[in-house]
Amino acid sequence: MKKVIATSALGLVALGAHAQSSVTLYGIVDAGIGYQSSQTSLGSTSGGRSVIKMVNGIWAGSRFGLKGSEDLGGGTKAIFQLEEGFNSATGAQAVSGLAFNRQAYVGVANATYGSFTAGRQYTSYYTLLSPYSPTTWLTGAYGAHPGDIDSLDTLYRVNNSLVYTSPSMYGLT
Repeated sequence: MKKVIATSALGLVALGAHAQSSVTLYGIVDAGIGYQSSQTSLGSTSGGRSVIKMVNGIWAGSRFGLKGSEDLGGGTKAIFQLEEGFNSATGAQAVSGLAFNRQAYVGVANATYGSFTAGRQYTSYYTLLSPYSPTTWLTGAYGAHPGDIDSLDTLYRVNNSLVYTSPSMYGLT
């Protein structure tokens, strides 16, 4: 009888711990059919090639990810996000050699004090300007390239970054 009570008590503790944390699996698979035609010279109707093929990432990059939080008490929680981009036509990683090439960070968050995260995450440039662009390409690598001399991707995400995000104050976020 003692074993049954102890097992039941452990089950209740495990249920309580599960209610305080959450992990979400999410993703986007963006693919379509594309037609491409080429000519050998301007106005030529022969000698060119055309192809109908599957096209990856028509509107957004295909991705899957995990994000989660664990309540630490006092309005503070531990947070994480791991996000992988991939080619939906081939299954290959969007950036070879990086398992979670879009985002990979851990941190703490509090409604009163804001959040602090560390890892691979979006740059402040991208976070600030992308909501105001009709397409993120305008605020990204092709629209402007300030201060970045080594990699177009650096306008979007950066490794080993520390990010503080303030809470909403007086209607501003």
